Amino acid sequence: PHREKEGYGLSAGGIDYAQSVGADLLITCDCGINAFQPVDYANEHGIDIIITDHHIPDKKLPNAYAVLNPKQKGCEYPFKGLCGCGVAFKLISAVSEKSGIGQNVGLNYLDLVALATSADMVPILDENRVLVHGGLDQLEESKSPGIHQLLVQTGLVGESLNVGKLVFGLAPKINAAGRMGDANRTVELLTTSDKTRAEELASILVQENKRRQHIQEDIVNDAIRLVHSQVDLENNKVVIIGSKGWHPGVVGIVASRIKDEFSRPAIVIAFDKEGIGKGSARSIPHLDLYEALSYAAKFLEGYGGHPMAAGLTVHEDKFENFKSLFLRNVNKILTNDDLIPAISIDGEMALTDINSRFMRFLEKLGPFGPGNMRPKFVSRNLSISGQPRLMGNGEHIRFIVSQNGRNYPAVGFKLSSHYEDLIRGVP
Repeated sequence: PHREKEGYGLSAGGIDYAQSVGADLLITCDCGINAFQPVDYANEHGIDIIITDHHIPDKKLPNAYAVLNPKQKGCEYPFKGLCGCGVAFKLISAVSEKSGIGQNVGLNYLDLVALATSADMVPILDENRVLVHGGLDQLEESKSPGIHQLLVQTGLVGESLNVGKLVFGLAPKINAAGRMGDANRTVELLTTSDKTRAEELASILVQENKRRQHIQEDIVNDAIRLVHSQVDLENNKVVIIGSKGWHPGVVGIVASRIKDEFSRPAIVIAFDKEGIGKGSARSIPHLDLYEALSYAAKFLEGYGGHPMAAGLTVHEDKFENFKSLFLRNVNKILTNDDLIPAISIDGEMALTDINSRFMRFLEKLGPFGPGNMRPKFVSRNLSISGQPRLMGNGEHIRFIVSQNGRNYPAVGFKLSSHYEDLIRGVP
C-alpha cells in the first residue's frame, strides 16, 4: 500500500483494487492480524483473506480464511520469534511441499528472509539464527539483479556480510521507497530480471534514501526542540509529541532517536490535514509498549506491534486524552532507575588478549543481532596515543588506545562531545 494515502496493511481501497482485477484471494504479509473491518469487507465482496503476520493478536482474530501467526493463542508452532517475512516463508515452504513442488523451493528465498529478519530487528535466536546464517551466504552470491545492484551501490560487493551491514547498508535503501510513499519500486527491484532496470531502480532507491535522511534529520531536530519546550521530563517518564507537517514515513526512526536522546520511551505522531495522526512508538526494556497502549486504546483509532516497538493511529481531537491516560499509567510502571542507560558488559579483557584466534572464536558465535548481540568487553587502564580525530561529519572520534605496549585503533561512535576530554586524558 501507499503509506501516505493508504497507511499500513490491509485496506478497503486495496480490496477494491483486487476485486477490479478479478482476484478472489488476498494473502497478507507482516500485517492483518487486527484488520477486522477490512477482512469483513473482503468477505462481503467474495474475496478470501489468508493472514500471515507476527504482530501480537487481539483477544479475537479477524474472520479470515486462515490465520498464520505463531503468537496467536493456541498455536503449537514452537518458535514465536519469526518476523513477518519468516511467517510468509513458512507458508511458501508448506504450499510448495503440499503441491508436490518440493519444500526446498522456499530455500530460494532465504536471501530475502535473512534481509527481512535482520531489518525487522527480531531476535537472532533459534530458527531465525539458522535462516539468517543461510541467507547471508545466499546474499553474498545473490543471482538477483536487484540485490546485486544494491550491493554494488552500497559498496558491499565482495564483502563478508553480517546483520549489521544489512541493517545499516541494504535495509534503509529498500525501506526508503515505502517510507517516502510508494513501495512498488522496491517490489520491482527485488523481482526484476532486467539488469539495466535493476541498476536504474537501485539508483533511485539510493537517492530516495538520501532524501529520507534529510527529511528525517529536520524532523529529529524539530522534535528535540518540541521536547525541550513542551515535555515535562522531570515528572513524565515517556515522551509523547505530535505535529502537523511531519512525514509519517519517518516517525519510527525519529521515535528511536528521541528514545535514545532522552533515555525513555517515545511516541512520535505525524498529523495530516484531516487531523488523523499516524504514530510510532519505541520503548526501553522495562516497558511493554503493546500492553501499555492497550490501556489507552479507547482513545485510539487503532494500534499494533510488539513490546519494544508499536504503531498507532489517533485523531487530533483525542490526542490530549490519549496522552494524559498513557502518561498516567506508564508513570506508575516505570521508575527513575529504569531511565538510566546501562551497558551490559560480558567480560573484562586486556588488549593482549585480542588476537586472530580470539577473533575467529568470536565470529563463530554469530550471526549477531538482537537477542544475540556481539559480546561487549571492558579494558581498564588504557592510555591515548597520538592525536584523536573527528570523523563522520564531526559526530565520531577515531583514536589509538595503548596498554602494556600494545596499540589498537578505536572509534567512539557519537562521542564527539568527549573530544576535549580525550585530548586532556580525562577519563
